[in-house]
Amino acid sequence: MTESAQQVEQDSAAERDDEPVPRPARPRLLPVGAMLLLTACFFALSLAQSLTRPWNSDTASVALQGWDMVHGQLLLHGWWASDVNFYTFDAPIYGLTALVLGLSGFSLHVAGALIYTLVFLSACWLARGGAQGTGAWLRVALVALFMTADLFGGGALLQTIMIVPDHNGTIVFVFVAYVVYTRFADRRWAPWAMLAVLMLGQLGDVTVRYVAVPALLFVWAVEHLRGRRLRTPETWLALAALVSVPAAVELRSLMKAMGAYYLTKAHTNIAPLSQAGWHFTGMWQSLFGMFGVDVYNFPGDTPSRVALTCFGGFALVCGLLSLLRVLIRWTRVDDADRLLAVTVLVYLAAYEFSTVAQPGNGGGYEFVGVVVLLAALSARAASSLRPLRLPSFQRAGTAVAASAAVICLVSGTSLFQATKSDPVRPLAAWLEEHHLTYGLGGYWNASPITVYSGGGVQVRPIYLRAAGEGFIARIWGARQQWYDVKSNDARFVVAEQDPRGDMTQAQVESALGAPSAVYSVDGYSILVYSYNLLTKLSTPGLPAGA
Repeated sequence: MTESAQQVEQDSAAERDDEPVPRPARPRLLPVGAMLLLTACFFALSLAQSLTRPWNSDTASVALQGWDMVHGQLLLHGWWASDVNFYTFDAPIYGLTALVLGLSGFSLHVAGALIYTLVFLSACWLARGGAQGTGAWLRVALVALFMTADLFGGGALLQTIMIVPDHNGTIVFVFVAYVVYTRFADRRWAPWAMLAVLMLGQLGDVTVRYVAVPALLFVWAVEHLRGRRLRTPETWLALAALVSVPAAVELRSLMKAMGAYYLTKAHTNIAPLSQAGWHFTGMWQSLFGMFGVDVYNFPGDTPSRVALTCFGGFALVCGLLSLLRVLIRWTRVDDADRLLAVTVLVYLAAYEFSTVAQPGNGGGYEFVGVVVLLAALSARAASSLRPLRLPSFQRAGTAVAASAAVICLVSGTSLFQATKSDPVRPLAAWLEEHHLTYGLGGYWNASPITVYSGGGVQVRPIYLRAAGEGFIARIWGARQQWYDVKSNDARFVVAEQDPRGDMTQAQVESALGAPSAVYSVDGYSILVYSYNLLTKLSTPGLPAGA
């Protein structure tokens, strides 16, 4: 080897020695384990929150549909569902939870907490975007903070989000569709995934059709038609979203032809312009109410109420400022920000101009998805602030946000609040003890008794008719087979002693005649008859369905 060749080899060896030694790949088990632990904590605290409130008959009827699904009735033949039956998400989760834990009140609380946890995970998935490391954990912690801040005061929002299936779980379909659009648009399977997700979402809740699909198409049109960029992966996703609407309609028609459930027609008409004024004020009152801000008693008459108002108001203000930020900086934000902002606006506009609006603050459950949308939007906006771009500030922000989220959840849990018992629960136990296993009752008592007894006592919802004319089945969250006189023998009626209740003892006796025995149980009257009450059924024709 010549001297020059030796020198070249020595120089090359020296350069290799100066190069940094590559570090071994960071094990993915640590972040995965941390996320699993976070999810478990979120679920446990959400369950404790859920246990502080009793669920109602709307929840019980969806749970009974899920119970039938997991026992082979996949098409729910004979069911008279409400205008939204959450067939593709909430109902199966209620059914699967009951299959594991048994049909009971506790299984419904577990299912509600599980649904909210899945909403949290989908929100984190979208909010995180392409962030890595401490930046990703900061966004996750902020999502947890803003989602739990809304539950800090409990009350109506807690009832709507984790106990009653009112459109909250539907937001999972929206988030998953948006993740496909923003992160996986260039994958070959992306258009098919978009089509499947949006079809399933629409099958369970028309909110996906009237909110998510228009929002996605609007964002695509603004960003692609303006620059005349049509040959992009996003165009195929937009086409899949457009096709999902007629495809979902055709799928529902096929299911009906196969004998699937009857769905009450949703109120999707456009309201007269003369109602726009009170629709607008009602929408804002409902929005404030969902964030714990009482517009009628602002800021509150007690220190705790003032604190709840301030905390919920903080979350709402952050959401509205984040929305304004996207509108101002439209061309400088990501598609995820645009989709979230437009979806919020479409959601509120759909409520404003539709016939589902209600006076005052009672209609917030119709657009409850706005709460989680604003939480994800706020997390993305807050994490983009200049100080929070530094790793040291990101770690501090993550710790503060996560700690605040835990405090919010713990503050309203059953660890510190007395659980509100449902008076129907001891009534169900009494009926079972006295071997009264099949009967009739008002809507708000019937299905809850069935669930609390694990199906041991079955009470079916009815409407009483005029004197001596019997009753009709309540075509809302019920099943046609329940009223078959050949298969069932109903021998009692549950009436309320409160004259403001579903039905009173006097009303029952007027429609069905004098009972052979009457028992008083915890504010209820149990009227026992010596004949099968289903012989008094008078079934009217079904209204127009979907």
